[in-house]
Amino acid sequence: MGRQDTKDPAVVVAKAYDLALWLLPKCEKYPRNYRFSVGERTVAAMLDVLTLLVEASYTARREPILQDANRKANHLRYLLRLAKDLKLLSVDSYGYAAERLEEIGRMTGGWLKSGRTAATNPAQTEPRAAASGPANPQATRASYQTARAVPFRILAWVPTRQAATGCRVKQRLRPALW
Repeated sequence: MGRQDTKDPAVVVAKAYDLALWLLPKCEKYPRNYRFSVGERTVAAMLDVLTLLVEASYTARREPILQDANRKANHLRYLLRLAKDLKLLSVDSYGYAAERLEEIGRMTGGWLKSGRTAATNPAQTEPRAAASGPANPQATRASYQTARAVPFRILAWVPTRQAATGCRVKQRLRPALW
Protein backbone atom coordinates (compact mmCIF):
# COMPACT_ATOMS: atom_id res chain seq x y z
CA MET A 1 0.00 0.00 0.00
CA GLY A 2 1.24 3.46 -0.86
CA ARG A 3 1.35 6.45 1.42
CA GLN A 4 -1.90 8.40 1.44
CA ASP A 5 -1.96 12.08 0.61
CA THR A 6 -2.33 14.18 3.77
CA LYS A 7 -4.60 16.64 1.96
CA ASP A 8 -7.15 13.93 1.28
CA PRO A 9 -10.23 14.78 3.35
CA ALA A 10 -10.82 11.12 4.21
CA VAL A 11 -7.49 11.04 6.06
CA VAL A 12 -8.54 13.93 8.33
CA VAL A 13 -11.90 12.32 8.98
CA ALA A 14 -10.26 8.98 9.74
CA LYS A 15 -7.82 10.57 12.19
CA ALA A 16 -10.65 12.46 13.92
CA TYR A 17 -12.64 9.23 14.11
CA ASP A 18 -9.69 7.39 15.64
CA LEU A 19 -9.21 10.14 18.23
CA ALA A 20 -12.92 10.08 19.08
CA LEU A 21 -12.81 6.30 19.41
CA TRP A 22 -9.88 6.60 21.81
CA LEU A 23 -11.21 9.62 23.76
CA LEU A 24 -14.80 8.56 24.49
CA PRO A 25 -13.93 5.63 26.80
CA LYS A 26 -11.42 7.88 28.60
CA CYS A 27 -14.14 10.44 29.32
CA GLU A 28 -16.45 7.72 30.64
CA LYS A 29 -13.88 6.98 33.34
CA TYR A 30 -13.83 10.53 34.71
CA PRO A 31 -14.99 10.80 38.33
CA ARG A 32 -18.70 11.48 38.74
CA ASN A 33 -18.28 15.10 39.81
CA TYR A 34 -16.45 15.90 36.50
CA ARG A 35 -18.07 13.38 34.16
CA PHE A 36 -21.14 15.49 33.50
CA SER A 37 -19.36 18.83 33.17
CA VAL A 38 -15.89 18.43 31.70
CA GLY A 39 -16.54 14.94 30.33
CA GLU A 40 -19.72 15.80 28.47
CA ARG A 41 -18.23 18.96 26.99
CA THR A 42 -15.11 17.09 25.88
CA VAL A 43 -17.16 14.38 24.20
CA ALA A 44 -19.44 16.96 22.59
CA ALA A 45 -16.51 18.99 21.26
CA MET A 46 -14.82 15.88 19.84
CA LEU A 47 -18.02 14.70 18.18
CA ASP A 48 -18.58 18.21 16.79
CA VAL A 49 -15.11 18.21 15.23
CA LEU A 50 -15.75 14.79 13.71
CA THR A 51 -19.19 15.66 12.31
CA LEU A 52 -17.99 19.00 10.93
CA LEU A 53 -15.11 17.30 9.11
CA VAL A 54 -17.47 14.69 7.68
CA GLU A 55 -19.86 17.45 6.59
CA ALA A 56 -17.01 19.40 4.99
CA SER A 57 -15.94 16.38 2.98
CA TYR A 58 -19.38 16.20 1.35
CA THR A 59 -20.08 19.86 0.62
CA ALA A 60 -18.81 22.26 -2.02
CA ARG A 61 -18.63 25.31 0.29
CA ARG A 62 -16.20 24.04 2.88
CA GLU A 63 -14.63 27.20 4.24
CA PRO A 64 -17.18 28.12 6.97
CA ILE A 65 -17.51 24.48 8.02
CA LEU A 66 -13.74 24.03 8.30
CA GLN A 67 -13.47 27.27 10.29
CA ASP A 68 -16.06 25.89 12.71
CA ALA A 69 -14.10 22.63 12.93
CA ASN A 70 -10.94 24.59 13.76
CA ARG A 71 -12.81 26.55 16.43
CA LYS A 72 -14.18 23.36 17.99
CA ALA A 73 -10.71 21.79 17.88
CA ASN A 74 -9.40 24.77 19.87
CA HIS A 75 -12.19 24.28 22.42
CA LEU A 76 -11.23 20.62 22.67
CA ARG A 77 -7.55 21.53 23.23
CA TYR A 78 -8.44 23.58 26.28
CA LEU A 79 -10.83 20.97 27.62
CA LEU A 80 -8.13 18.31 27.34
CA ARG A 81 -5.66 20.61 29.06
CA LEU A 82 -8.16 21.22 31.85
CA ALA A 83 -8.71 17.48 32.21
CA LYS A 84 -4.95 16.96 32.52
CA ASP A 85 -4.62 19.72 35.12
CA LEU A 86 -7.50 18.24 37.13
CA LYS A 87 -5.73 14.86 36.90
CA LEU A 88 -8.62 13.34 34.97
CA LEU A 89 -6.18 12.36 32.20
CA SER A 90 -2.66 11.15 32.75
CA VAL A 91 0.16 13.16 31.24
CA ASP A 92 0.81 10.40 28.70
CA SER A 93 -2.86 10.30 27.68
CA TYR A 94 -2.92 14.07 27.38
CA GLY A 95 0.26 13.97 25.26
CA TYR A 96 -1.24 11.38 22.93
CA ALA A 97 -4.51 13.31 22.55
CA ALA A 98 -2.72 16.65 22.09
CA GLU A 99 -0.48 15.21 19.36
CA ARG A 100 -3.43 13.70 17.50
CA LEU A 101 -5.47 16.86 17.85
CA GLU A 102 -2.54 18.98 16.64
CA GLU A 103 -2.23 16.76 13.58
CA ILE A 104 -5.95 17.05 12.89
CA GLY A 105 -5.73 20.83 13.29
CA ARG A 106 -2.79 21.08 10.88
CA MET A 107 -4.55 18.94 8.30
CA THR A 108 -7.78 20.91 8.65
CA GLY A 109 -5.88 24.19 8.33
CA GLY A 110 -4.10 22.92 5.23
CA TRP A 111 -7.40 21.81 3.74
CA LEU A 112 -8.87 25.23 4.48
CA LYS A 113 -5.84 26.97 3.01
CA SER A 114 -5.89 24.84 -0.14
CA GLY A 115 -9.54 25.75 -0.66
CA ARG A 116 -8.74 29.44 -0.32
CA THR A 117 -5.83 29.22 -2.76
CA ALA A 118 -7.93 27.41 -5.32
CA ALA A 119 -10.67 30.02 -4.99
CA THR A 120 -8.31 32.98 -5.29
CA ASN A 121 -6.06 31.50 -7.99
CA PRO A 122 -8.09 29.38 -10.42
CA ALA A 123 -5.07 29.09 -12.75
CA GLN A 124 -3.48 26.65 -10.29
CA THR A 125 -6.47 24.31 -10.42
CA GLU A 126 -6.56 24.13 -14.23
CA PRO A 127 -4.59 21.31 -15.81
CA ARG A 128 -1.37 22.27 -17.57
CA ALA A 129 -1.22 22.44 -21.32
CA ALA A 130 0.41 19.62 -23.24
CA ALA A 131 4.07 19.72 -24.22
CA SER A 132 3.17 21.64 -27.38
CA GLY A 133 3.61 24.90 -25.46
CA PRO A 134 1.89 27.18 -23.03
CA ALA A 135 -1.48 28.61 -23.93
CA ASN A 136 -0.55 31.98 -22.43
CA PRO A 137 3.14 32.91 -22.80
CA GLN A 138 2.66 36.09 -20.73
CA ALA A 139 1.54 34.04 -17.73
CA THR A 140 4.53 31.74 -18.14
CA ARG A 141 6.91 34.69 -18.30
CA ALA A 142 5.34 36.27 -15.21
CA SER A 143 5.60 33.05 -13.22
CA TYR A 144 9.24 32.66 -14.31
CA GLN A 145 10.03 36.20 -13.19
CA THR A 146 8.42 35.68 -9.79
CA ALA A 147 10.30 32.41 -9.43
CA ARG A 148 13.56 34.22 -10.16
CA ALA A 149 12.70 36.94 -7.63
CA VAL A 150 12.81 34.46 -4.73
CA PRO A 151 16.02 35.16 -2.80
CA PHE A 152 18.45 32.29 -2.52
CA ARG A 153 21.24 31.90 -0.03
CA ILE A 154 24.24 29.75 -0.70
CA LEU A 155 24.80 27.58 2.32
CA ALA A 156 28.52 26.99 1.97
CA TRP A 157 31.29 26.34 -0.47
CA VAL A 158 33.04 23.07 0.05
CA PRO A 159 36.79 23.51 -0.33
CA THR A 160 38.36 22.02 -3.40
CA ARG A 161 39.14 18.34 -3.17
CA GLN A 162 41.01 15.83 -5.20
CA ALA A 163 38.67 13.69 -7.28
CA ALA A 164 39.36 10.08 -8.13
CA THR A 165 40.65 11.19 -11.53
CA GLY A 166 43.29 13.42 -10.00
CA CYS A 167 41.77 16.77 -10.98
CA ARG A 168 40.68 19.32 -8.39
CA VAL A 169 36.91 19.81 -8.08
CA LYS A 170 35.07 22.64 -6.37
CA GLN A 171 31.67 21.62 -4.99
CA ARG A 172 28.79 23.78 -3.87
CA LEU A 173 25.91 22.77 -1.64
CA ARG A 174 22.35 23.25 -2.86
CA PRO A 175 21.01 26.77 -2.38
CA ALA A 176 18.24 27.13 0.19
CA LEU A 177 15.52 29.68 0.68
CA TRP A 178 16.07 32.30 3.37
